[in-house]
Amino acid sequence: MIMEHLQWRVENNIAHIFLRGRRPNALAASVLSELSDVLDEIEADKEVHAAVLYGEGRFFAAGADIKEFTNVENSSGFSDLGTNGQKVFNKMEALTKPVIAAIHGAALGGGLEMAMACHLRVLQKKQSSRLPETTLCLIPGYAGSQRAP
Repeated sequence: MIMEHLQWRVENNIAHIFLRGRRPNALAASVLSELSDVLDEIEADKEVHAAVLYGEGRFFAAGADIKEFTNVENSSGFSDLGTNGQKVFNKMEALTKPVIAAIHGAALGGGLEMAMACHLRVLQKKQSSRLPETTLCLIPGYAGSQRAP
């Protein structure tokens, strides 16, 4: 099934989910909304036994869509963005079927937080994972500091 930001299919009882976001697979609110919908479908589908999450292009996922920050009017708007991402990643973490992150290129910020919410992470040799917001004295917005240990 092709959505605006995701593409997914079921093959041999495995759901393959591809991030097709702009600004290398940035996790805009619309991307997270589609991911939440796909997770609901996977959970309900008795034929699906597991899911693999991929990023298209050079990156697995580059994190939050910074462009969305320019539309936030107050601190509660930033809080809402973080809460929304946390809800989606909590749903992923609580899924009764394993979700595997197939990480290539970079998993940055929210992209790494998404990978940490998966049950298993498989990394390509030449791969970079980090939470760059911590170098700016910012707390990861999608509960990455809680999942990292």
